Amino acid sequence: MRLILLLTRDRDFETILTEAVLATGPAVILVARTDGDALQIACTRGRELDFAVIDFDDGCHGMTLLSALDNCRPELPVVVVTSKDVYHVAAVAYANDVAACLAKPIGASDLEIVIRELRNPKLELEAA
Repeated sequence: MRLILLLTRDRDFETILTEAVLATGPAVILVARTDGDALQIACTRGRELDFAVIDFDDGCHGMTLLSALDNCRPELPVVVVTSKDVYHVAAVAYANDVAACLAKPIGASDLEIVIRELRNPKLELEAA
């Protein structure tokens, strides 16, 4: 069973991601509400994680968090989502070697495609 880390305070996005993940097979989603919680999960369970989804809209300290995640688990695929300053976030995200950077709002079917494609090198930013 896959293990996914999700950092968000957005309950609607959590529901959408859960639907997308479960459409791709059985999984357990570990939800973090703060950067600190996400780091703790990544550092204690990092080797078990299949990928992480980071919502930059909730006061997330993006560059710091991505760098810390990379230190805990360099090969962990990370997907970043945001509705704020999408192009700046994409630049920061890709500079930190994320798998994908996506614009909100995003639907479960679009997220499902991204989840299935995580083995590809990079995904293009999709404008909202």
